[in-house]
Amino acid sequence: MRKYLAAIISLAVILTGLFMASPALAVTYLSPSFVQASSTSDGCTNCASDVTSTLNGVAAGDLLLMGFGQSILGTSTFTDSNGTPIFLASTTWHTNSESWWYYEPNAAAGTHNIHVHFPINQSYPGVFVEEYSRSATSSPIDTFRVAIGNGGSTASSGNLSSTAQVNEMVYANGASAGGSLSAPSGFTMRDSSANAMDNATSSLAQGTVTSGTFNYSGGGIDWAVMAATIKGQATSSAASTSTDALFFAGD
Repeated sequence: MRKYLAAIISLAVILTGLFMASPALAVTYLSPSFVQASSTSDGCTNCASDVTSTLNGVAAGDLLLMGFGQSILGTSTFTDSNGTPIFLASTTWHTNSESWWYYEPNAAAGTHNIHVHFPINQSYPGVFVEEYSRSATSSPIDTFRVAIGNGGSTASSGNLSSTAQVNEMVYANGASAGGSLSAPSGFTMRDSSANAMDNATSSLAQGTVTSGTFNYSGGGIDWAVMAATIKGQATSSAASTSTDALFFAGD
């Protein structure tokens, strides 16, 4: 009888531990997914001081990647009617041209009017914005790099630092003074007017070193490229557990 009693007590202790212990969580990372894009370019010479591009139906929590280009140096004002863009990078290229890049994580739902005001009339200014779902809602930019160049068969950001987590997305945006940029194998051009591409359909291993590299044609024409790796949203689920059957025997 004492053997049976000891077995029952032991079973009770084991079951109590199983029910009271917190289940282990398995964390996985989604790969960001392209939703939509919008860009506006004013095809005039020395005439534009304001340009706006609009995204409708943005989903709450999505990531917006955006920016603008100007042909004459000056301090411009960049705004979103439904959020606050965060500055990422800028560069001066082709003598007096400038390219600026921003991002907006955890975007508000609804319509976003992305507007840039130039202090001086510009020639062929442009503003662009792309929306991505399944991205990290906080600190989604892992690494980024900007490069400028001239001619060649490719226009590249150069190698980015290795990715911090699995399934990160490579995003690249480029500009040229007259040449043509196109997406290489493994990348998809999301907005040909803004030269914005990504590899959202690919899965990168943690620690991958990659770049944003466009195919380029245009002879000895200047270009600028910004590339970034974008972290996906983290999801967690209870890790599966199993217990062995317990058998007791006694007198």
